[in-house]
Amino acid sequence: MAHQWLNVIHLITGMVWLGGLLMMAVVVVACGAGNTSNYTSLLAQVRRWSRSVTSPAMLILWACGLAMIVSHGGGLPLWLILKIVVLVVLSGLHGMLSATLRRLAEGQNKPLRPFIRYTPWIVVLATALIVLFVKMGHVIG
Repeated sequence: MAHQWLNVIHLITGMVWLGGLLMMAVVVVACGAGNTSNYTSLLAQVRRWSRSVTSPAMLILWACGLAMIVSHGGGLPLWLILKIVVLVVLSGLHGMLSATLRRLAEGQNKPLRPFIRYTPWIVVLATALIVLFVKMGHVIG
């Protein structure tokens, strides 16, 4: 029963985290392309949301996922290893976007890393991969 509740919390926080991560990516791309003084309020609101909702969702997602792995025991199937790799990449992306949002909100006009403009697509693609890996796990075993 506890495993089922962990799974429910894992799914909910995953949706919240990925939605927040996508929002961060879109705002960074939009605001990084122009004069950040025009977006001060938006940047502040997204940073506040990220700190109070998106980041905690990521931490809860990881905690529930690791708890389910530990409680299940046994080895890690390939689909789960692949999912974890994608989640590690997304977690790193989350940190990078958080730092970029902070710099933009502080008015620092450092040029954005070239691949930043692709981050919304990276989030969407990674989400699709996670769903495919989980489905693959349910089909295989």
